[in-house]
Amino acid sequence: SPPLTSRTRHGMRERVVYQSLGEHLTSLAQGATDKVLLVAPYIKKSAIKRVLAPLSHDCSVRVVTQWNLREIAMGATDLDVWELLRGQEHRSLELRPSLHAKYYRFDDTCIAGSANLTGAALGFREQSNLELLAYVSPTATEDFEQELDNCLTVTESMYHRYQKLLEQYKEAHPDLGQPDEEYSVEAEEIGDKVHDSRETWSPQSPQ
Repeated sequence: SPPLTSRTRHGMRERVVYQSLGEHLTSLAQGATDKVLLVAPYIKKSAIKRVLAPLSHDCSVRVVTQWNLREIAMGATDLDVWELLRGQEHRSLELRPSLHAKYYRFDDTCIAGSANLTGAALGFREQSNLELLAYVSPTATEDFEQELDNCLTVTESMYHRYQKLLEQYKEAHPDLGQPDEEYSVEAEEIGDKVHDSRETWSPQSPQ
């Protein structure tokens, strides 16, 4: 099992996971029986598919992320995460442009830290990032979860609109090259606009 450290501080037992994070999240998914909430700005289709593989079909799944055209074009995150969730009852994909938090909840078990849902962050590849996830109390994250109430829910038409915008962006920026399936370098935070070193390209949010 993944290395897990713990200590008692102020009467509270703290638990921290720092290796094989994907294995740990997959284990939590296997034990979930009610609802799962996955929040991360960067999500790779292969990574989230692996984490959700053992999850019961009776569980609801809510995924919150952000879609930035430059980062998608460079392979940092995948539009095709939608393909894993579309058309399935009690499963949703939502967007929050200002998102930077990494937070995962399996029933009443909550864990947060630095790791995105990517192969490099979760240890699903040989050369992985050094990441950290720590268990937190569900009551401590209530206000944070309330902040997610105003997210934009992805629809099929919105997904196709983003695909078209992505094609246009790639045509306008041929120097980006081909996306890397295991891209792991986080892009500079650029809000709700897409910045280039020479110009700014900022499409309207798809509806």
